[in-house]
Amino acid sequence: MNLLNSIFYTILEMSIVGSLVGIITIIIRNFLRRKIPPKSLTFIWIVFLIILINPIRIQSKFSIWNIFDYKIEYKQDNFENEALDKHTNNIETSNDEIILKLENEKLNIKDMINFKDVITIIYFIVVAVKIIYLTMIHIKISKQNINVIKNKREENLLKKAKEKLNINSEVELINQELVKTPSIYGIMNTKILLTEETLKMSDEEIELILLHELCHKKNGDISINKLLQFLKLIYCFNPIIITIINQIKKDIELSNDESVLKNINNTKVNLYCKTLLKVSLNSNNEVCLGLGIASKANDLEERILMIKEKNNFLRNKIAIILVVVLTIMGITVCFATNKKTEQNNIEYKGSFENNTYEDVVIQNPITGEMKIAANYGKRVHPLTKEEMFHSGIDFIAESGKEVFAIARGVVKDSGYNTQYGNYVEIEHNINGEKIYSFYAQLLKTNVIEGENVDVGYQIGEVGSTGMATGPHLHFEIRNSEKSTMNPAEYLNIYK
Repeated sequence: MNLLNSIFYTILEMSIVGSLVGIITIIIRNFLRRKIPPKSLTFIWIVFLIILINPIRIQSKFSIWNIFDYKIEYKQDNFENEALDKHTNNIETSNDEIILKLENEKLNIKDMINFKDVITIIYFIVVAVKIIYLTMIHIKISKQNINVIKNKREENLLKKAKEKLNINSEVELINQELVKTPSIYGIMNTKILLTEETLKMSDEEIELILLHELCHKKNGDISINKLLQFLKLIYCFNPIIITIINQIKKDIELSNDESVLKNINNTKVNLYCKTLLKVSLNSNNEVCLGLGIASKANDLEERILMIKEKNNFLRNKIAIILVVVLTIMGITVCFATNKKTEQNNIEYKGSFENNTYEDVVIQNPITGEMKIAANYGKRVHPLTKEEMFHSGIDFIAESGKEVFAIARGVVKDSGYNTQYGNYVEIEHNINGEKIYSFYAQLLKTNVIEGENVDVGYQIGEVGSTGMATGPHLHFEIRNSEKSTMNPAEYLNIYK
């Protein structure tokens, strides 16, 4: 369940960033749509798509998130030691008060965890249902292979269209009624789906339809369409993402119209527009997994305008495309990167050469006064009176306070689980000894697995994201066999 939660909340974070970038891209797109050719316009969506498929965020001082200080304020009561793991609570007050308070907190945390789990389960159930539905549609379309068109008329028109585009791979024509719009389907075994209504059209109209669908194949739009279908499935909960993806599909059709116009005579431009309108009147893309020539009639306005104004796109083309490229780079740097975290100005020794990253300088994981809520070792639980073992030290600190790497090393693990919340584990080489520092209950983390960090590098912020009743840092030291050791032997925390 922890893995599913981690996946879902990563997708949720990517969805939020993607929505912001998508909205800005829509604004830029609407400003440029009649100033540059549709093929050039489609490049502006690259950043948006990269954000939706790439969960990795590098740090940048140019990131727009640098202007936000998103620390969370946490109101503490008189329980100074409340901010510690439940199994190590050590508060000097009456047992009745402690039992009443902790029982209420256990119920609230349990409800919160259950709520997170329920949301995650609902999301994956919805995705699974959609996968089943799309699979059934795919099976229905695949079963129509028996209706392959072998008439000389259609075969000659297909051959003629393929010769114009220099396409040598095999393409089948399928007569079917499931998809009402002429569409191209399949990356490997490519098929063009036609209907009886389409086959009744004139030779010139059918040739234009085939040319349009084959342009999709030549431009690689079939693969892009598969990616868009996958993204719509993953981000099915976000209407902004879905709307933007639908706009990308419309821009693909605009770009494809441009390709068609380059392969037909000017005398056939009006016929091409009429063919689009004629096909759209009988359109039904509700069960279409491929790329159809036309959807609803009211969606054709922009495509017809583009066709009529195609000669105006040549003005200042290079300059405008340059602006688009710079805009894409700006969006990437500003929105697709993380907040730049600053390192402490602490001198260190050693190097990362040969992956030794040996370092004899160790600093505390948080700065300022070190208030300890729970020490390392065995203790008698104040409620159960049972002896229990605490595997680390809990430092009380306000939510959002910076957490730093105690020494130079490499991040071996960074993730989330219900007990520790957000956590980071770093491997160090201290005087020839391999040890691991472990930081848990983090509000957020700033590093990824495999990343090299220096002593004093901010790896996260204090939080209360696991089984805890308040913000604190749970800190452990582990040996090469991952057995815990007393962190006090490595840190300067006692005067």
